[in-house]
Formats: sequence, structure tokens, C-alpha cells
Amino acid sequence: MIMPEIESFSFTVINFKMSNVYFYRNQKGNNNQLTHLVSTSNTDSHEYQMTNLLTSAPLTRKSERRTYCEGSAEALAYKRSDEPTTWFLYGDRFPASVQAQKFFGAFGVGVVRTDQGAFIVMERTSGTSYTVIKRITKERLCFDPSGYKMSEADFFTKRTADLAAEREKINRDEADVQNSGICVAEKMELISFRRQQVQVQEENLRRAQSGNLLQDRTAQQGMLNTMDPLASVQMGILQARIGICGSRDDMAKNPSHAPGDSRKIECLNQQIASLQQAEAEMRAAETRYAANMAQALAEKSRIYYRVLASVSCN
Repeated sequence: MIMPEIESFSFTVINFKMSNVYFYRNQKGNNNQLTHLVSTSNTDSHEYQMTNLLTSAPLTRKSERRTYCEGSAEALAYKRSDEPTTWFLYGDRFPASVQAQKFFGAFGVGVVRTDQGAFIVMERTSGTSYTVIKRITKERLCFDPSGYKMSEADFFTKRTADLAAEREKINRDEADVQNSGICVAEKMELISFRRQQVQVQEENLRRAQSGNLLQDRTAQQGMLNTMDPLASVQMGILQARIGICGSRDDMAKNPSHAPGDSRKIECLNQQIASLQQAEAEMRAAETRYAANMAQALAEKSRIYYRVLASVSCN
């Protein structure tokens, strides 16, 4: 059953004719009200390419058999000679080889049309990962998507507005810094960094919208970079240096404040050391997980939250 009013609701629709993918889900909002969201991963503007390993080379029958749907369906293993993935095909016969022509399904299982007729792909295995059909039923279901909010469009609109507001705030802050007369060099370094980050994030947004987020690596990298905590670490270092400069200025003007200012300077130096270590670890994570952008971001986020909890000089 489709139950769109429960909090854990998650429903994926793949439109093979239009090459679109829709991910429907719920999220708790203000006053614990459920918000209905739909994500297309940009496939509404950049089509999902229905390419798969099944259609690119002939599949050869192997000896392994497996049963599915409580023993009601028996399938044989088929493989390409140049690829480790195995497909278990169910049909009324099992030719020695088949050439897949068109696939209708998701995550490697579904219906495949071949030069030898139609088959059901009951299971796809590749290394330790696999997708398997547990049950096949004939159902008539209705789902109304009209009340769902497009999450990508909302994200891009809000993020663009936030960056425009940040640019205006930077201009105001720059004027204040130039009139402050205290730690101007350190503060201007932060202003310059913030201005640079606005440009970087604007480019990330542009790249994130340049292709669909399921297949386009440039778009994926752009979206992930909008969430990269490395910039926050770098900004924290610059802010700590401003704090040290301010404490030294206060110590010079008010000698009686020296004990408190000295403790704060020591704490801020420790904070800078921790942030610099975190920056180095994040750079290493980028290199270590160069082939897996999401894993790199997850590792960098873990590093960031660890350092965030470790040092505070308030």
C-alpha cells in the first residue's frame, strides 16, 4: 500500500518514457507537521540516461541456479565474459547465450527483452552488493503527487538568495572594518576569504545544475561542494587570528586585562592548531577517497564535528 501520510513514507517513480526519476518522501517541519517533498535529482531538466551493462554485450548461460518467490520461480545465472556482474534470468527456456536489447526495471532487476525473447531478471549480483526480487504481485495503485514540493528547486533558489545576501553583508562589513582601526589586516583577510567563498559557492551551484545528480559527476561534485565543511574550518582559523589580535590590542590598552587576555590567546592558538590539523586531515581524505566524492564528504564532516566539539574559547 502507498501511505503518503506516514513520516517514513518513501516512494520512487522511474518514468522510462520521459527519462525522469522522482523520489517522494516526507520530512518533519515546524510544529511537527509533515512536509511533502519530491526530488528529481535534476532529471526533470537533464534526462536520466537509461544505459546499463545488460545491453552492451552478449550474456552467456552459467550452471548456477537459484529459486525465487518462495520457490515458484527458478532462474539461471548469466554473465558477460568481460564483467563480473551476474544476472539471474527467469523465463520459459534458457538459451546458451542472449543479447539483451531493452531493459525495463531498476537497480539491475526487472524485465529484459532479448534476441531470444523476454526474461525477468530476478537478481543482480556484483561482488558483495546485490539486488533481488522477493515478490511479484499485480496491483492497481493511485498516487497524487500534486502536493509535493520540489526540493532541488527550493534549495537552489534559497541558496542563490543566501549568497546574494552574504555578498551585500560582506560589503557592509568591509566598510565597518576599514573604519574600525583595529586588526584591519586580519579582518580584511577574512573579508577577502568570504568574498572568494561566495564566488566558489556560486560556481558550485552552477555546476550542481549542469546535469542530473544521479549520473553526471560534475553536477554531483558541485552539489557535494556546497556542503563541504573545509571552508568553515579555514574561516575558523581566520576568525581565531582576529580574536588573538583583538586580545593583544586589549592587553596593550588595558594592562589589568592581561591575565584574561593571555588565557584567551593561548586558547585561540590551541584552536588554530586543532583547525589546521583538521584541514590537513580533510585534504588527506580528499586524496584517499578521490574516487568516492560522497565518502570524502562524509569523512570531512566527521572530522569537522570532532574538532568543533573539542575546542571552544568563548
